[in-house]
Amino acid sequence: ASSSGFTWIGRFLNESEYASGWEKYENIYKRSININGDVSPVNIKNTDNYGMPLGYTLCAGEEECALQKGTYYQKDNDIYVNPFDNENLDNLNLILADNVLVSVNGNSRWLGKLAFENIGFMPGTLNSAKDQVLYGADHNDTAFAFFGCRFFKGKNCAISIAARYNAFLFDCVSAYASTDGFNYHSNNDTENKIASAVVEVNCISYSN
Repeated sequence: ASSSGFTWIGRFLNESEYASGWEKYENIYKRSININGDVSPVNIKNTDNYGMPLGYTLCAGEEECALQKGTYYQKDNDIYVNPFDNENLDNLNLILADNVLVSVNGNSRWLGKLAFENIGFMPGTLNSAKDQVLYGADHNDTAFAFFGCRFFKGKNCAISIAARYNAFLFDCVSAYASTDGFNYHSNNDTENKIASAVVEVNCISYSN
């Protein structure tokens, strides 16, 4: 999904996966889907000062959802939402909790380099989606660079990089994760004194 030259990557539901549109349900709204799985509401056109979509909070039930704006509740294939003020329901979509979005695995001598620019990574529902992990191959010449990227939600971390690598993040934002906004793990080569390295420049994380 794209908005103003920025592209979001995530498992957005398509029209055939919706069983209904948004309908008024008492003091909140309800929409049904015809697929199984945990979903979360998101509107990529309704963003905060950092260009991040407003994060809807998962509630324990319909009554709690009705009491607080910016919340949602899922019961089987029915999703209940108490939208933010001035929310445009026509732009309020659902994303499916998905697995790892980017994975570079395999040969222990892989020497690849990947760069991402103006891309948002959206794994799915808070407290339901798996980590948004980028796996590097087990070699210190693996390198990743992120320019102006955003990382939205995650069961644990909004963005987590693992294995051996060098990573560089410039002007990136992470938000609404269950634990860490930015998280890095290294498979250090203690014998050869090789470790992973990360550089963050002008990055920000909040509401985790």
